[in-house]
Amino acid sequence: MNPSEKHRDDLRLELSSVLSGYIGIAMSSESRIAPALFARLTPVLTQCGAILEIFHNYMDIVELCLEFIAEIGKRSLSYLSKVHLIIITIQMHT
Repeated sequence: MNPSEKHRDDLRLELSSVLSGYIGIAMSSESRIAPALFARLTPVLTQCGAILEIFHNYMDIVELCLEFIAEIGKRSLSYLSKVHLIIITIQMHT
């Protein structure tokens, strides 16, 4: 991303919408679907650090990233076994 692009309102608005959608998806987690949902959301979760690094001065984006991370932790991690977490970690690195 070009450094000056982070100041574009339309880009931040779109990113906010996407993050809000992912928060909604994370909030839908339940025991039956948590492993598959977590596997699908993990790539997005791993990008939150880069998003925070780029948009650290925009509190709305920071808040949405942190809310997404918190929702994943609150609604998915308790349903995952160590085996699920190991498998997802291996998949992320291949």
